[in-house]
Amino acid sequence: MNVGSRFGRFRNSAATRLKSVYRWGPRQVQSSLRQVQARFRLYLVWLAVIGVAAVGLWSLVNFWDWLQIEQVGDEVSRESGSTTVRNIGLIVAGVVALPLALWRSWVAQRQANTSQQNLLNERYQQGAEMLGSNVLPVRLGGIYNLERLAADYPGQYHIQIMKLFCTFARVPIVYEGVESKNLRDSPDADAKGRSSNVPPPIREDVQAIMTAIGTRSAVGIALEKKMNVTLDLHGADLSHAQLSGANLAGVNMSRTNLSHASFFERFEPIIDPFEPIPSGPDQPKARPVLAGETIRPDLAGMEDRRANLSGAILSGADLSDSWLLGTDLSGALLLGAKLRKANVIYAKLRNAALIDAKLQRAFIVGSDLSGARLGGANLTKANLSSTKLYGTDFFSATLKKTDFSGALVSKNDGEVRAIGLVQQQLDQVKIDSHSPPSLAGVTDMSTGKQLVWPGKASDDTPT
Repeated sequence: MNVGSRFGRFRNSAATRLKSVYRWGPRQVQSSLRQVQARFRLYLVWLAVIGVAAVGLWSLVNFWDWLQIEQVGDEVSRESGSTTVRNIGLIVAGVVALPLALWRSWVAQRQANTSQQNLLNERYQQGAEMLGSNVLPVRLGGIYNLERLAADYPGQYHIQIMKLFCTFARVPIVYEGVESKNLRDSPDADAKGRSSNVPPPIREDVQAIMTAIGTRSAVGIALEKKMNVTLDLHGADLSHAQLSGANLAGVNMSRTNLSHASFFERFEPIIDPFEPIPSGPDQPKARPVLAGETIRPDLAGMEDRRANLSGAILSGADLSDSWLLGTDLSGALLLGAKLRKANVIYAKLRNAALIDAKLQRAFIVGSDLSGARLGGANLTKANLSSTKLYGTDFFSATLKKTDFSGALVSKNDGEVRAIGLVQQQLDQVKIDSHSPPSLAGVTDMSTGKQLVWPGKASDDTPT
């Protein structure tokens, strides 16, 4: 066989090995590196053992006579060779045994950690597989298992489990033989796909998912902020969801269907039993609110049941007929959101963006809308009684028959006031004519003239 053929075979085998290395993925490379590191550490241990044994043998040969000498007072005696060998053996054995014991302890701890990690990975895989089951109790068991895993080991599993939950909530699997919220195929559904029956509640597995997301730990929320992770629930169907006390701050819920969702347990507004209670289709039952009066329901001891949606992305979301009593929506993005007939009672909407929002017949009594942007919003027949409107922007908002009774529009002689209003808007609103709110310093953004309530002359405007 000539040299050329040998060189050719060597070149081909080398090329094959290089190709196999290039085909390795990141996990294979990391596994190979770990194996090399483990072998290197093992070699170091054995080199240390051999080195210690060599040093001991050399000492035994060169210092044999010195080791046998024992001086007691003025007398010098010699120990037997067996005693000296025994002592040297004990020293060498101790020196050799110490690194070996440390190495065995390290190996045992590493094996224990590996076993624990394998068990945790199996728990995660098992929980994820249970979410795909056709049996509801199995899916619920998988949700509870993953929720507990995320709470116990947030650094390893919180982010990926929350993302898995969000994916399931956005696109829940329709299981064969399992009742679904979609009633389009129901025999009772009309031509437009609407059912004549009472709408069913949210699916139990989706409700369990939302409860897990809304009650996630503070450590998990801190991890989301640290890693700049935004939970994504956009477009999810969460109608009729029970989200009392849920912490959904910063969650992306754009175009989410939250109609008839409850963010707080329903309550009856506190009213004076001696006052007549007007009835009508436009507003919930409540007595007229006097100027400066604020409706404050008794929320003592219920702080942990108020939902937190501060900074949430709710653009295009459907919150129609939802119950948002005391909900924190400060800084939330509600661009084009639908809040028709929503009960936004005593809620925090400071600096919220409600541009082009649909708020027809919304009950926004006692809420704080300071600094909120309502440009282009439709507030037809909405109830803004006793709301704080300091710095609220009403540019191009529709205020037809909007109730401003008792609203706080201006304070400190107009230093802090609502903006973006024109007289044409105020001519359409509804107020308590006997005690209208103060408009001190509130001027028409087009003409610069002092605004007045409908039916009031400018000199009658209270200051």
